Amino acid sequence: MSQKTVLVVGANCPLGLNIIKANLNEGNKVIATSRNIKNNINKKNLNWLHFDPLENNSLDKLLIDLEKFNIFSVNYLSAIRDSEASNPEEVFGICLLNYLAIKENLSLKMSINEGGRFLSFSSSGTKYGGGKGKQFYALSKQCLEVFTSYDKALAKDNVLVNTIRVGVLSSVKDVNPNRIKLIPTNSPVNIDEISKMSILLNSVNNKSITCSVIPITGGE
Repeated sequence: MSQKTVLVVGANCPLGLNIIKANLNEGNKVIATSRNIKNNINKKNLNWLHFDPLENNSLDKLLIDLEKFNIFSVNYLSAIRDSEASNPEEVFGICLLNYLAIKENLSLKMSINEGGRFLSFSSSGTKYGGGKGKQFYALSKQCLEVFTSYDKALAKDNVLVNTIRVGVLSSVKDVNPNRIKLIPTNSPVNIDEISKMSILLNSVNNKSITCSVIPITGGE
């Protein structure tokens, strides 16, 4: 299988780093972004770009940097800091609006080439309203899922768009035991399961899965 170029936005987190590793193991080239790229891992076929969704002109600079790459698939991860959770403008910018801008920009190039794949990541917390202090985060993820379900027009150009709704991950420390009891499988989700699904959804082998929200939540 020919090497593909994969973009991982918000990559400097356990799930993002795992997705990078999975793609490198597949022989793909990875372009990864994070707010702070000073201490990130260095690997062959891995390039890091700075992107801070709350920094002026950072999105514009990122889109210019991406023009030099022939990107086939995008993984968009979004995490918010506690200091940002109460600001709806910042939360929606990080979790939704920047993703939509990146998708609009890159899908144009994908449509005239071989097609492409977009994968965003939602949260099982949308089911519970996000919990105390994270209502805006939950709402932004609900909107993300709605946008995914309406991205049908891109499919005619082999541009497929999906969202994974992520449950409580095994990599998260100090999870409240009462939270685990809400999971039908009674255990957190192994992070490798998410990465393996992302590889499938973002590959040329995926020819029919699009406009779908796929829960990997342990049954929540």
